[in-house]
Amino acid sequence: MQLQVFYAMLDQKYHGKHPLGKSTTEILAETQDQHYGLPHVANTAWQLRFGHLVGYGAKYYSYLMSRAVAAWTWQQVFKDNPFSRSAGEKYRRQLLSHGGSVPARDLVSNFLQKDVTPMNLAGSLISDIDSANVDALPQA
Repeated sequence: MQLQVFYAMLDQKYHGKHPLGKSTTEILAETQDQHYGLPHVANTAWQLRFGHLVGYGAKYYSYLMSRAVAAWTWQQVFKDNPFSRSAGEKYRRQLLSHGGSVPARDLVSNFLQKDVTPMNLAGSLISDIDSANVDALPQA
């Protein structure tokens, strides 16, 4: 997850204020040293071979948004009974059946009966990480 946050931040910096004022490698080094657990390795420029930073144009964060909505949906609707027919039908009817005709934010808010806010999205990611950590603990 930390890597995805780092990529999203780097993408925002590359596609933000222009001119950048520094080389993409200098921006990478600063961002990595500030926001990632492993320091930048000098004389490398892996960003030149990472196509997502070009093709997505400041939208790499959508991976995190998607994961947050998926985690939130799982936690609120499917966690207790992943094979619930009624929950699956509700998901199909309230989310999938609209295609692109309704804004995604409205679909998610209506389905989960909560506003889509940064706090709710972050909370779902934190809960997802917490539950993964608990599930990974050895059983006594």
